[in-house]
Amino acid sequence: MAKDTVSDLKGQTWIRNVRRCLMRAIVESNFYNSTNTTCDQLKKFAFDSHPKCYVDNGFCTDILISPNFQNIDCLASEVFIWTDFLNKFAIQQLITTSQLCTSTIATQFLTAVRTYITKITNVVTRALIQAIFDFLNCDTAGLDMILVLDSSGSIGSTNFVRLRNFIINMLSIFTIGPDKTRVGVIRYSSSASIVIPLGSSGSYPELSSHISSISYTGGGTYTDEALTLLTSAFATTRIDEGVPRVAIVFTDGVSHSPSLTLAASRAVHNAGIYTYSFGIGSGINSDELNYIATGPDYVFYIDSFSSTDFQTALLPLRTTTCITQTLLSVGRTIEGTVERGLFRLIKFFFPQHLGMTIKINVDIGNVIVRGSFTVPNPTELTQDFVVTSDGSDIDYFVSSQLFESSTTVNNDSQQRRKRQAPNNT
Repeated sequence: MAKDTVSDLKGQTWIRNVRRCLMRAIVESNFYNSTNTTCDQLKKFAFDSHPKCYVDNGFCTDILISPNFQNIDCLASEVFIWTDFLNKFAIQQLITTSQLCTSTIATQFLTAVRTYITKITNVVTRALIQAIFDFLNCDTAGLDMILVLDSSGSIGSTNFVRLRNFIINMLSIFTIGPDKTRVGVIRYSSSASIVIPLGSSGSYPELSSHISSISYTGGGTYTDEALTLLTSAFATTRIDEGVPRVAIVFTDGVSHSPSLTLAASRAVHNAGIYTYSFGIGSGINSDELNYIATGPDYVFYIDSFSSTDFQTALLPLRTTTCITQTLLSVGRTIEGTVERGLFRLIKFFFPQHLGMTIKINVDIGNVIVRGSFTVPNPTELTQDFVVTSDGSDIDYFVSSQLFESSTTVNNDSQQRRKRQAPNNT
């Protein structure tokens, strides 16, 4: 970024420190002095180092909530002015980095956006701020979520109460209701049981009251039984409406039978249930957390049951679960209602040699469809295509040519396909 940037003093300091941090991270990495390191590996490592360098040098206080969003405006105007393939990932990375800030900072940002967004004239800045706002505010049209609580003897009654309180706090950002986010709870120790059926609580106050009344049992850690129970716990799911099924497994130790837990985890994954694992304390088996979870991005871990550790994990867990997508096969019909200002996230495996047609029958209102072949949950800045209903039905063909142009970068006037470009939208 040029020295005549419009960022304030804190913003300029942040830029300099981030640059130094990135260089230090590269030089101190194992990649730097290895003769086997490829340029692509080094580039990926540098890119993956951005979030930590951003946050460690004051992104949350000096950039995200800078006065009148001055420093975000600088980033949008000076950095994100191109719409090429790689820049979409950089924009998406900046958006998701906001989840590493504290809940207090996130609340300050959301409040400031509601007050100031209409005064922002730069369209790119406004789109970037709106994208971060939507990410932190969790305006999803709904989830079906089952919380799986470890109530074994190693946790103890005091820590179990802390876990309950954390969950109540986490759920406060979701809109709880029969047509929005529905929540159920499984408790397990030496056995597993459904203590709150999915969708049985019609509001957040009712749900928080029910969670507060869940008693601690003690006993063994039969995680496999809890995972096996998930399928029946989701019996009233809304998969035909495109609503994702999400499970979050909280545990502080190793299950009584890792092999049975592995088998049960695979069955849950094969059923299309997106599973997050949340490990607490030093007794956790990281391998078990990884195979319980749908993927590496679905694993969370904190050192203890302290309020500080829980607070650190609060925002990342909220935002990550909120943007869970529903994976549907091409040709699948879904039916449902998405209220104004909310969104539903759907993923397809794109038949790249044939293309696919998106058809939406709109009964009332308008629908905006944003699609991307490379970036999950696309925004105005990261989309590869956008279709607006304008009061009519949508019948839009997504061509293989669009896939080609969207997943290819121009490198020295030679077209070069980016390796491992996802083939879904």
